[in-house]
Amino acid sequence: MGAQKGEGGKGMLRTMRENMKSLSVALWIVVAAFIGTIFLVWGKGGLKGSKDTLAHVGNRVITYMEFRKSYARAYDFYRKMFKDKFSEDLMKRIHLKEQVLNNLINDKLIEVVAQKEGIKVYSQEVVDEISKMEAFKTNGRFDPQRYKQILQLNRLTPAEFEGDIEASLLKEKVLAMVRDSAVVSPAEVRDEILYGMEKIKLRYAELTPGFFADKVEVEGDLGPYYQKHKEEFRVPEKVKVAYIPFLIGDFKKRVKVGEGDMKKYYQENMEDFPAPPKVHLLVITLRDKKDLNKVEKALGNQRFSEVARRYSRDPLAAKGGDMGWVEVTSLPTTVARAVSPLGEGALSKPVKVGKEFKIFKVVEKEEGEIKPFSEVKDVIENHLLGEAARKEALRNAARARQMLKRGSSMEEVAKALGLSVVTSPFFSKGEGISKSPPKLAQVAFEVAEGSFSDIVRTEEGFYILKVLEKRPSYIPSLKDVKDRVEKAVRLQKAQELLYKKAGRLAKQAESKGLKGALKAMGISRVEIKVSPFISRAAPGLWERQVVEKAFDLDKGGYAWAKKGKGIVVFTVADRQEIKEGVIEKLRPQVEKALLSRRRKELEDQWFKDLRSRVEVKMNERLWGAL
Repeated sequence: MGAQKGEGGKGMLRTMRENMKSLSVALWIVVAAFIGTIFLVWGKGGLKGSKDTLAHVGNRVITYMEFRKSYARAYDFYRKMFKDKFSEDLMKRIHLKEQVLNNLINDKLIEVVAQKEGIKVYSQEVVDEISKMEAFKTNGRFDPQRYKQILQLNRLTPAEFEGDIEASLLKEKVLAMVRDSAVVSPAEVRDEILYGMEKIKLRYAELTPGFFADKVEVEGDLGPYYQKHKEEFRVPEKVKVAYIPFLIGDFKKRVKVGEGDMKKYYQENMEDFPAPPKVHLLVITLRDKKDLNKVEKALGNQRFSEVARRYSRDPLAAKGGDMGWVEVTSLPTTVARAVSPLGEGALSKPVKVGKEFKIFKVVEKEEGEIKPFSEVKDVIENHLLGEAARKEALRNAARARQMLKRGSSMEEVAKALGLSVVTSPFFSKGEGISKSPPKLAQVAFEVAEGSFSDIVRTEEGFYILKVLEKRPSYIPSLKDVKDRVEKAVRLQKAQELLYKKAGRLAKQAESKGLKGALKAMGISRVEIKVSPFISRAAPGLWERQVVEKAFDLDKGGYAWAKKGKGIVVFTVADRQEIKEGVIEKLRPQVEKALLSRRRKELEDQWFKDLRSRVEVKMNERLWGAL
């Protein structure tokens, strides 16, 4: 598999790499996510296996180095995305290792299919794709120097990047065969619109087993219930620990960061400090929608500032509506969306902000680049102090662990390091240790009584604990939990009675109304409520089974459903039908979304079927070592 290398293509690619010009550092941010994402999807592999082969996919292989390279780029992508929230634990929770492998396997499947079907990517296609990327342009034209420097910032060579573009184009060609078979009918589009937009209000009452608790007998039933449900009354294992916390926040007071270190960090991570774009705006504020027509007509032949002075209804009117320079990110979302796409001198459409209508004019725009060091100095200092404090906390924790191994007590270690020992009360796994991370309690149950833990790493810092005492789990006698058992039996019987009466209650409500049906059943003090409008797509707090039953109800019909340990009885109080005009207006948008979903479903099924036909063999030893 590979692109067909014509001379024209080669020459163009060489031209892209030569005669480099200047580059604004901020512009790499625009393409960074794109470049990072490529490596979540694409890698390069050969046909021959070796001891470094991680997996065979048909006649293709995934090498160890290929996986490491893709993993490193994916890891770096998430590190930049999550910044201070990034952690190794997060990478485990999102299964990054498996995610990268899965994507590489899919890549190889694409290559297998492309080879079999004779699908190729030509050099000129790669050239054209790269040339279209706005991030590589200066004044609307491809800039070779911008191209090269953006790749250098991402530790990529042009050959590597072009190879990834080639792979991406190949993937699109192969998957186009699958996606092009997706179709949706007009009826499906209509059903989708109705399903998502049709709205109803519910009139309902909620009943709990407590309404029937005094109507059931429990004498003589405690023993059998207790024997059958013993585990429900089990007292869990509990432990008591002593621990020394090495908290990053405390160690920040023990470390310092020099100005030189802060400036060095700034220079190496300037892309993390993008300045938001600014815009110089004029505004006309109207309180009555009726004034829009005459204002828009006046703007056709008068200066914006003159119209603002005459018609605007805010304090800026006297200044011709001049808002001055504002950061786009500081504007209300609706305003930011309206003005961001506008060029200099352009007017926005009327924007509703609260009860007012506003029209904006963009006087000038200033693209955000990089915030100056002085503006982000405190942020950098706090970040570096955090890193230095984490290292110092870990160093002290390691020292403490060695002292404990040599026989020192926790109190002696804490005193020597200027820290303190915290002793917990007995706690279970479910309770945890008050004001401590859950991980600490988890470790406590893995350590033997009288023993010390290894260093426990958390977001807040590090801990070393000693298990002082363990109390094993046990099942108490019926005598000790008689009140709890009696309460549980009464609740179970009341719940069974409630379920038996629910259907009859819903049926009676159809003739007597909900209030009359409740009264006939001897149930009082129940509030009958009406919900806000809900839809299938936005059910609010209602469970899916209730929503589906409600939309299927005929006029005047009632239904019931379980809710927690009780029930809810309900009917449709109001129904908001969707007008045909609205359906037709939404049809193109919904058809596009539905078609996109159908294509994705076909694509997923295609990969699933392909994996069942193409053999994938893993090097389990190498995979386990990663």
